[in-house]
Amino acid sequence: MKLKVGDQVKFLNDTGGGKVTAIINKDMVNVLNEDGFEVPVLKEELLSADEEESKEEEQYTYEDYQAEEEEPDYDAFGEEVPDVESMDSTEDPGNHVYFSFLPLDQKNPVNDDLECYLINDSSFYLHYLILLKRANTYVYFASGELEDNTKIFIKTIEKERINEIKHFRFQFLFYKKGFFPPHAPLDLTINLQPQKFFKSGTFKENDFFDENALLLKLKKEEEFSKKVSALTEEEINEVIREKEKDNRESKGTGTREKKTDTEEVDLHIEELVDKPKELSNKEMLEIQMGKFQTALEGALKTPKTKKIVFIHGVGNGRLRYELRKYLDRHYSNLDYQDASFKEYGYGATLVFLQK
Repeated sequence: MKLKVGDQVKFLNDTGGGKVTAIINKDMVNVLNEDGFEVPVLKEELLSADEEESKEEEQYTYEDYQAEEEEPDYDAFGEEVPDVESMDSTEDPGNHVYFSFLPLDQKNPVNDDLECYLINDSSFYLHYLILLKRANTYVYFASGELEDNTKIFIKTIEKERINEIKHFRFQFLFYKKGFFPPHAPLDLTINLQPQKFFKSGTFKENDFFDENALLLKLKKEEEFSKKVSALTEEEINEVIREKEKDNRESKGTGTREKKTDTEEVDLHIEELVDKPKELSNKEMLEIQMGKFQTALEGALKTPKTKKIVFIHGVGNGRLRYELRKYLDRHYSNLDYQDASFKEYGYGATLVFLQK
């Protein structure tokens, strides 16, 4: 049976029916049922409503349903202002958003399609836009609104397409129907390694599904700086001592084994110029980015080099941010992640040059 968005349908194995809101694939569609819930249904389990019934149900749209169920508007001038300090915030530790992947075949999770879900584990309403990176641009993936402490099915990704899901971009707007401390919209990107989806250990028990799933906590880029600032001085000194110890071993006794397939590039400005104090911040950044670009291009031309580590330090995070932005814009085919904390602390990025 051929269906299109907007068709009225009836359920063969259940009472009632609804309207087709999206075509998931050749076998499945999303149907907005009479209770106002959007559910995925196999086409073979649906029957087209006759023309007369279709005309009657045209009077009842999704927009009508939402209008009936909406809470009354708040009187912005009549509401009593609560204690500001008692207001919930999106920055509170208990507020999180997750993007998850659920294998349809739990017995053979590495050889089947994946269902995507967005989980709003917070006390805020969430407007969301999800984009998928294709080549050097983005394409629409999903959008909508999600109530607090709920999850929503986004889309099914066929196993033949799994290798194409490497970069997702999320744009979020948090709000409440009442008083709340507003926050700037959140815009973040996650980079995936598709090969992980073909490993059974990737999918684990969790608090949101009865089945095993992969959950990715979506965090702000700024949380990197918060994570660093949260370290105690003793923890930072311990990382420095470990690094200095490793350096002494590699230079003195030669006992530290060098990874032959991994190149290491130190982008600290004092390693690149003789008199860094004579340079402005802008000049220093230009020199560091120039070194980064040259080293990356050189490593890509060296077959034996499979990975490259760029040591950028912690600082204010500007070099790290510019480095990763450059990778996203000019080398979207390359995956990257934080380098080993044990070896580099929070101050290095590992780039994978080969799969």
